[in-house]
Amino acid sequence: AESTTEEVPEGQALVFWGGLFGMVSVPIFTALTHCPAWSGMMLVLGLLGMISSLLHGPEHERFSLKAALARVEVSDALFFLGVLFAVGALEKVGLLKDFAFQLNSWLGGAEALVAI
Repeated sequence: AESTTEEVPEGQALVFWGGLFGMVSVPIFTALTHCPAWSGMMLVLGLLGMISSLLHGPEHERFSLKAALARVEVSDALFFLGVLFAVGALEKVGLLKDFAFQLNSWLGGAEALVAI
């Protein structure tokens, strides 16, 4: 059997670590700008798309933003945005905070809550 190995794309580590750092820094972005978390995630996705486009010129169609968006299922993207909007709405009306306090009182402390 023949083994086909794909070559590692240029800048793979940069995009990986940039995405990881971006996701970890979203709470910091939210705290500093008072914007919802989903806007920070959209900013990170936009920056990763820009970095990928700069790393791979137009000759690498597979790594273009257009090709990446073509591989995304619309239902998956709508589900993701729906979850983000739902959590944002629950936070806005105060239900998320109330649920956190209720869960804390049921479990008897922050240590058990962090373990969950």
